[in-house]
Amino acid sequence: MKKNHFLLCIGLLCILLSACGYSKEEKALINHYIKQGSKNAKEYIKEKYGFDADVKECEHIYPGSGPVPDFTPMPTGELYVTMSYHHKTFTVAISGKKRTTKGYDDYQHDEIVAAFTDHFQNVTGLLPSEVLLGYGLHPGMSEHNGLVYDYFDGSNLQDVLYPSKNGHSSAVVSLVNKNLAFLSSQVNTLYQALHVTNINVVNYRSAEDMAAVKYRYIPGKPGAWHNVLGLHTSDFLYSAQRDSQYTVIHRTEQDGIILCTFDGAPVSLTPASVDNPEAYNGNGFIKAKQIAQGYQLSTSSDMVLIYYPKAKMDLSSHAEQATLTYQYYTANGNLSHGRLSAISNCTDDDYLTGVFYNNGRSDVRIAAFTDNH
Repeated sequence: MKKNHFLLCIGLLCILLSACGYSKEEKALINHYIKQGSKNAKEYIKEKYGFDADVKECEHIYPGSGPVPDFTPMPTGELYVTMSYHHKTFTVAISGKKRTTKGYDDYQHDEIVAAFTDHFQNVTGLLPSEVLLGYGLHPGMSEHNGLVYDYFDGSNLQDVLYPSKNGHSSAVVSLVNKNLAFLSSQVNTLYQALHVTNINVVNYRSAEDMAAVKYRYIPGKPGAWHNVLGLHTSDFLYSAQRDSQYTVIHRTEQDGIILCTFDGAPVSLTPASVDNPEAYNGNGFIKAKQIAQGYQLSTSSDMVLIYYPKAKMDLSSHAEQATLTYQYYTANGNLSHGRLSAISNCTDDDYLTGVFYNNGRSDVRIAAFTDNH
């Protein structure tokens, strides 16, 4: 009986494997997409820019996957065509279903970013250290960012970026040690003057601080992402149709520990003991071990970013599991223990990081623990 079951399973597997792959007709259609899409891309570029570009590669676009995986999905017929001209590589998004010269491309992306940089300087008087633009067919810092239909002639930046034609657009402008405060009076209108849906202007403390933030494309309303900026920036501005804001980062340093707030409320640390390690077990730890001095954290701020230097810790074992912890009394008078959430995207290896949300907690104490199991 077992042998029969085994043979049945082998038979079903063979049937499934034989069913995998594309049919002859499907392969012919896929090849048609590539051939027609390549031809369309060349004609589109010729019509738009007046030169003949070479096709390097075609990438199919596939439909979104459903609840049941499809191991041989049929492409949609839309393609990303990688092209080159005079040693410059760029992308065209175009259909390969039938002949068309309607497409989108990023050939002028560098020109558009340079024009936006100049426009930003003309509007604000500030020279950016870096400008990142998310716009076009797929706005964002993906490999297909900046695909637009419009030809940029140097005078139509608004047509290229404005959402009514090419959808959502965002900008992240990095400054180094500039006076950003004067722009706070324009925070509600700056995005309109710059022809984008929203813009973040981030003022870094120094060029070294800017280089320390590896992922600087931070689009949209400031939220959890701005945690990473506390250590390296002095202030930042967000301008959009809704929820525009200008924020100053208030930074305090005690015993080498850096504390940052966004509301200006005072914050202080006092050396203090914390509960025994066993009390942390079951609260993110199996066998907790304290590896750094404890402190009592006093503040009325809603949120505090904490950067605890690793040099003050005993990282001789299980360093990869080290984390900042806190204990506090709830409104009911109960003592609670837990881990502080690490600051997202913080790549500074000299610190353990944590975000403290106040919520009316009392007798808050922080420390650093590792799991010694």
